[in-house]
Amino acid sequence: MADFEVRPFSKIAQFYDELMEYVSYKNWVNYSFSFLDIFNVKRRRFLDLACGTLTPTIYLSEVCEEIIGLDRSIEMLKVGKNKIQKLKN
Repeated sequence: MADFEVRPFSKIAQFYDELMEYVSYKNWVNYSFSFLDIFNVKRRRFLDLACGTLTPTIYLSEVCEEIIGLDRSIEMLKVGKNKIQKLKN
């Protein structure tokens, strides 16, 4: 067995958003929250596991008080961090 760790999405991180441009993340977030609304769950804190390049995380931040995004891929998180920095400017 090779003595290295496979880094998920490391080769496609910079292209991931372009590959997934057909996905309506904003609609997905709204749809997901519709289930929380049924049970009157407050939108205070949200944990976005496997957040990737942070596209849904950014939409979640519009409707949550606090959000944490976690992903195993450092490369995907770097893309997301750059995306957030561009949004702030």
